[in-house]
Amino acid sequence: MKKSPKGKNAMMKMAINQNIMGQVFIMGAGPNGEPTLTPTQSDEQEPYRIIDGQPVYHVSKNTFHEEIPYWQSNRVHYWGFIYHPNLLGSCFPIPATANFYIDTRVPGYYILWTRTVSDDENAEGMGPSHDVIAWTPRVKGDTIKSAGYRLVHAFMLEILMVKDGEWHCDPDFAGGIICSMEIDWIMGAIAFSQQNSKKELKQNLELMPTYLREDYRKLARIVPKGTPWPESNCWG
Repeated sequence: MKKSPKGKNAMMKMAINQNIMGQVFIMGAGPNGEPTLTPTQSDEQEPYRIIDGQPVYHVSKNTFHEEIPYWQSNRVHYWGFIYHPNLLGSCFPIPATANFYIDTRVPGYYILWTRTVSDDENAEGMGPSHDVIAWTPRVKGDTIKSAGYRLVHAFMLEILMVKDGEWHCDPDFAGGIICSMEIDWIMGAIAFSQQNSKKELKQNLELMPTYLREDYRKLARIVPKGTPWPESNCWG
């Protein structure tokens, strides 16, 4: 029996809670004894990470206590995208694309929204999911671009399963990922990047934010031109 669109959307939201938001589910029972699954919600005061010298908060660890406006596509600022071969999967791979948007409507904060769409062949009828993932205080000199790097960096640390207190992941976790240039720079500072020459590496280092450069340079791989991005052995 095929799942209804409503059922598919519920499964997608559960996968987003686990794989993107870093939350786990607590089993319980409803008023009539029906089984329930409730995502955990942590409210630690310490930030998820200090990135580029500024605190970044993430729903896996923190709770945003200001009122968040409803999602409105014409009120947020597009920042980039990532395609992941197993963004929504658990027992078997479920590919998805997440588009990133920066929201500036809450005074004093930049907020990261994701618009996630399943790319699975069985996703017909499944709508996109719009979710707040991370936030960071505005500081003097900030821009949507600079704040976006901090926020998306936190997103990537979580989905690449980087341990607390560490900044790098198993390179295999980055296999099969396709993303926009700025996110590729972030991923290169967490997992690895592929460069066709030292000249290309130098050009990328000059273009990216200063705080990414040391790790990006250390993890860079110089490969022959035309070398494909490796697939991952993690997703089946």
